[in-house]
Amino acid sequence: MKDLTFERLVEPAKSVLIVVLLATSLALSARLWLSPAAASPVREGYRVPYTAPGAAAELDWRDVLQPLSLLLFLPGRDPSYVDPGEQHGLFLWLATRDVAAALPDEALEPVAAGDVERWRQQVLRGGGLGVEAALPSGVRLGLWRQLWSAAAEAAAGSAPGGAAGGTAGDAAGAGDEDPTDVPVDRVVILFTDEGARVLFRAQRDYLGALVTGRGTGGAAGYLDSVRQVLNLIANLDLDQQPAEPVEPAEGLAVAPGVYAPAGGRELPLLQYGPASLPWERLARSFFGSATVPRRVAAGDVVLYTDGQGSLTIRPDEGLAEYQALPAPGGPAGAAGPAGMAAQAGAEGAAPTPAEALAAAVAFGAERGGWPAAGDVVLASVTPVVARGSLSAPRILGYRFGFLQRVDGYLLADRYLAVVEVGPGGVVYWRRRFIESNLADPLGTVAIPIMPAGEAVALAAALGFDELPESARLVDAARLVYVRHEGEFQKPAWQLNLHDGTVVWVSAWPGGDIQVNAAAR
Repeated sequence: MKDLTFERLVEPAKSVLIVVLLATSLALSARLWLSPAAASPVREGYRVPYTAPGAAAELDWRDVLQPLSLLLFLPGRDPSYVDPGEQHGLFLWLATRDVAAALPDEALEPVAAGDVERWRQQVLRGGGLGVEAALPSGVRLGLWRQLWSAAAEAAAGSAPGGAAGGTAGDAAGAGDEDPTDVPVDRVVILFTDEGARVLFRAQRDYLGALVTGRGTGGAAGYLDSVRQVLNLIANLDLDQQPAEPVEPAEGLAVAPGVYAPAGGRELPLLQYGPASLPWERLARSFFGSATVPRRVAAGDVVLYTDGQGSLTIRPDEGLAEYQALPAPGGPAGAAGPAGMAAQAGAEGAAPTPAEALAAAVAFGAERGGWPAAGDVVLASVTPVVARGSLSAPRILGYRFGFLQRVDGYLLADRYLAVVEVGPGGVVYWRRRFIESNLADPLGTVAIPIMPAGEAVALAAALGFDELPESARLVDAARLVYVRHEGEFQKPAWQLNLHDGTVVWVSAWPGGDIQVNAAAR
């Protein structure tokens, strides 16, 4: 009996002792590993990270590497789209990305667009499988593959890497020494009778390979994942958006294999205007000084500077623009090649594309935050090269452009953010902060959209002074949102033409047409 009483007294005491020891251990570990700023309020004079209302304080750089759309070919069905942001769409994209990254350069060969269309029709008629991931146009395959490879390595636990900065020819710049290093806007995987074909659509034709397991790196293994996800989507009968081929019009041709979401669905008007932010708090996220010098340049435009960088804020536009100042004795402007060249001399080698992208995303996360993961899309990647060398320009850094999705659709006519990263980090940052101003979103009227073919016909009617003959071939048609009468945004068909021209045709009947709209 005494033993039982003793045990009843000792067991609670042991539990309390364990809790005390655990709490003490955690407290000591926190003092050892965490910085003082993380354990106590930030003291005056320290830079204070800031997250805008409704924004996310964290965003993984890999999450911005997403396709504009995913077109599926499934047995017994018409082509359809799956949302890249949904779980099954995300799995399919990651598997597709890994295939595209794993395929060796030497396995790629030129492929005629007519052959690809023949294989596409073979898949459609024979009940085969296929996926086409649409990419932002203008980015070279070499850059995409470096970013995709680094993302796969990061998922496996490695730090962002990829090929180090070198010459523009090495990493998709002006040098074009590698015939496979060309701009691409689509990754296509078709499971044909002969085997799986992996293809990248370039400006005129395709680059691709028939993957049989030999001489194709690890692509064959990743293809099994693509096939499994496609079969899973087919068997689960998941919700998909119907797709239809885009029909040409007299005076405006359409490239083979161009599909678009089927017309008839209803879409509302959006109203996103400049966000109402405590701009002083945003400024504190850039500068460490306790008292940030400020002067009003003109009207509502406010300039902040601390001698190392300048921040210009235009509250009426929801726009903030930061530029690092050059080192003493450096060039007058820090952004662009001149500033990066000075930075390279002081800081060392240029970052890899993945390192630069990770730095750009992290920079924005602490200075206003980002929209939710899945709503930020990397839309452009441009190497910044040193001036004065024509044969093999030296890469100094990278310039990234990001677009924002709203309800699954891109706000396509202006960038969410533009960031330049050099050897020493971010040298230029421009961010547009917006918020919805709809008084009653539930009461918004949605209007049926017209098919993409009607948009092509309207664009074809433009005169040659607006749409020259060299532009009259549609390479892609996408449903997006563009600006309309102040703070409103309306649905539009975005037609990407062969020469780089972009035409936005209102997706509502009777709307207007914009050709090469204002810079983003």
